[in-house]
Amino acid sequence: MRVKIDAGGMTYLPLCDCGWRGLPSTSRGGALSDARHHERRAHPGDLQAAKALAEHRRRAGHS
Repeated sequence: MRVKIDAGGMTYLPLCDCGWRGLPSTSRGGALSDARHHERRAHPGDLQAAKALAEHRRRAGHS
């Protein structure tokens, strides 16, 4: 599984290589969180979205 965040002018759209598309979010963190929920449901055992979300939170100063 591979997740990509398509960043537009004011929104972020989470996309998965399986064809799933999340809802647009107003923040990258929101889009990554949505992707992580998808990852848990559709790709149990994969951690790509979890790692991306953790890295985003680390860089943003969140725990």
